Amino acid sequence: MARTATSSSVASILKKVAIGLAILIIILVAIAYALPRNYRVERSMVINAPQIPIYQLVAAPTNWQKWGVWNKRDPNMIMTFSGPAAEKGAKWSWKSKSEGDGDMEFIDADSPRRLVYKLSFPDMNMVTQGEFLLQPQNDQVTKVVWSTEGDLGNNPISRYFGLFMDKMIGSDFEASLATLKTMSELRFAEQKPVMQAAQDAATAAAAMPVDAAGAAAAALKAAAATDAAAAAAPAPATTEAPKSVPRKP
Repeated sequence: MARTATSSSVASILKKVAIGLAILIIILVAIAYALPRNYRVERSMVINAPQIPIYQLVAAPTNWQKWGVWNKRDPNMIMTFSGPAAEKGAKWSWKSKSEGDGDMEFIDADSPRRLVYKLSFPDMNMVTQGEFLLQPQNDQVTKVVWSTEGDLGNNPISRYFGLFMDKMIGSDFEASLATLKTMSELRFAEQKPVMQAAQDAATAAAAMPVDAAGAAAAALKAAAATDAAAAAAPAPATTEAPKSVPRKP
């Protein structure tokens, strides 16, 4: 009789525990579906440089390894580049033990104002979209707004994960933008004398009398060539270059 009563008591307790756990799971799932399905993370940085030097560092995948925080965390990251060297259609993928595997493609570009990319993490079955907006504050200052957004789907765990997206991704954006600021301002300082010379030549040409139109046109042509040379100048070299794979055709 005593054993039967004890067994019955244990079974009753286990039944209550199971019911409690089931109710808890139902509550947690219900809360998860009440959480936002979509997320958006945004950070900005004011950079003391015009749009072009900044855009050059952002629009070419090979330059991301110079200012992106992810490469600093894993200098052994292996990268593969394909498509155009920059802007729309440029692609790159990476393999990293600490940062995970992923790939990125630039899907839209409006030089030097806007760049849009698609970011994929196959292992996590996650696809997000990001955007850079370069907003001129004056002729030597640009506000860079970097954002990313995505759909967390119907997975309850992903919905809870979304609560931490801003903190996790935002801190990486902030660190990367800080390095981008340093590199862009250094690049602008190197290009500034050439750009100033071009501007002075254009101003002088505009002030010339009408009968010197031919000389003015020549000066403007030289200024345009100087601007083009400054825009095409390569980005500053880095002391550490992460491992990479040559661009695929």
